[in-house]
Amino acid sequence: MKNDKIIKILFSTPGVVNISDKDDFEPQPGVFSSIYINLKTPLFYPKVRKELATFVSKYIGENVDYICGIESGGSYYASAVADLTNKKIILYRKERKKYNIKNNFVGNLPKNGDSVVIVDDVISSGNTISSAVQQLKNTGCKVEAIILFSYCWDRQVAKNLNIKITTLSNAKELIKLGLINGRISAHNAQIIQDFIKREESRLAKI
Repeated sequence: MKNDKIIKILFSTPGVVNISDKDDFEPQPGVFSSIYINLKTPLFYPKVRKELATFVSKYIGENVDYICGIESGGSYYASAVADLTNKKIILYRKERKKYNIKNNFVGNLPKNGDSVVIVDDVISSGNTISSAVQQLKNTGCKVEAIILFSYCWDRQVAKNLNIKITTLSNAKELIKLGLINGRISAHNAQIIQDFIKREESRLAKI
């Protein structure tokens, strides 16, 4: 597994891993899933949130100019990573403020040629980061993303957005460990795997 330590943290932190026998979770608007990973829950636990932020910080290169946090789940992790790596930070609002002349961003905007790493807690269909990526590219920035957990469509999302996306854990790894430790049944594992394939096929057509 890519990073089984993160998967173990997800399972051991109450309220993070949520599994159902039907597609009744909505991790992104219009995307319904049998599994929901809530990485806002670890914010309640100082040791856990710091540990997760530390994992992300190890993937930040020296040449990175800015860390960009996505509202709302990614904002904390991005801020913590920026502090740990001594990088500048900007935050991205999903809804633009009427008085904000900096588009959806909070903070001093990066310049043409700057390297920006988007940090987010979870990626599913890519809808959350797509607008931020486009706006940063329009400014002339080099953009990539580092995500704590992926629903397993990050390769297709990266292709669609034409950026590099690094994910530190994903649903397939979660299923493997869940089957081993008895946290996920074979029945639920199959439901989740079928869901992953369906959504992957849909994204490939976009």
